[in-house]
Amino acid sequence: MVLFVFPHFTYPGGAGKFVLETADRLAKRGLDTAVLALSGNADIISGYPHIRFHFIGGPLPNTFAHWIGFAGLAKRIEQTISELRADVLFPQVFPANYWSFLYKRSHSDIPCIWYCQEPSAFVHNLDVIMGLKGPIKGAALISNPFFQWLDRKLVSYADTILVNSQYTAGQVKKIYHRPATVVYPGVDIERYTPGQCKEEFVFVIGRLTRFKRIDLALKAIAVAKQRGDRIPLIIGGDGEERANLMKLAQRLKLNDQVQFVGRLSDEELLSYLRRAKFVVFPTTNEPFGLVPVEAMACGTPVIVSDSGGPRETVIQGETGLLFKAGSDVDLADKIQLMWNNGDLINRMSFRARKHAEEKFGWDGVADKLAKIFQELPGRMQ
Repeated sequence: MVLFVFPHFTYPGGAGKFVLETADRLAKRGLDTAVLALSGNADIISGYPHIRFHFIGGPLPNTFAHWIGFAGLAKRIEQTISELRADVLFPQVFPANYWSFLYKRSHSDIPCIWYCQEPSAFVHNLDVIMGLKGPIKGAALISNPFFQWLDRKLVSYADTILVNSQYTAGQVKKIYHRPATVVYPGVDIERYTPGQCKEEFVFVIGRLTRFKRIDLALKAIAVAKQRGDRIPLIIGGDGEERANLMKLAQRLKLNDQVQFVGRLSDEELLSYLRRAKFVVFPTTNEPFGLVPVEAMACGTPVIVSDSGGPRETVIQGETGLLFKAGSDVDLADKIQLMWNNGDLINRMSFRARKHAEEKFGWDGVADKLAKIFQELPGRMQ
């Protein structure tokens, strides 16, 4: 039995979607699979009837109580894994990967395949650490050498590392000195389909945090306005930067062009992706980036930074455009080029959908995982 190990399913996210979509498809094919997590929101997991969920309860990782009781939690997880008689551990994001590595440490005969969405940002990404505030930032900087050592030590218990992009494979090589196999995440091709027609607005969606660089989209729209193009922008999502971004839009005199629509349901997101003239994904060094792939499946071209995973998923000039990472001026150039060229939009729309069908269907992802599991000696025959 392949045991997916994931922290919790309490809010939507790309990493959780990877687990749900692949575990469900593998189970439907007859591969013995299960999912171990702390808890799950019924609205999120109800659409995956073939998955056997095992929820052990407990405080979530973003609470102090979780880490105070981590030793006891790890013990309960160890007991649960043993009771389930897992043949293969398939941990995902932090701290579920640590739970599995600790189990592997005392059960060396169980294969452990880690799907690395990204190396822990709070350990290996200085920009993230510097973004912390107050005493927490100082403590993080002082303790960082220890946590880097601990992270590398625990990752050494993974037998195999899978990653979501060539970019992430490079990070794994740099940090852990380990090779990694790329298995791109996917999109529900049957659900994310093109709409009837495009409307006159640009769409941005994501967590409104400093690292998503939504500010670049606002600044680029302001540059375009100065050049004579008044381009409506709709921003979906919520986060701690929302108030600051709204103030920035006001300061740039974009209140009549920019609309913040907040957190979106799956159906609302799908509607915007279908109707948008094109999507802008301004994040720098995103490990994969699900939004560009979902947009392309909807026949919507995308503009992404020339860094990270999106640089691999978007075909320059065919399914979208790449802009110089961090440059609002270059982003404005690309936005105006696409906004003022209907023929380009039409060509890219057709190619974007075809590209998503050929490379990013969830069934193809499940095929790759099934092959990896079935090739383990004596485990999944």
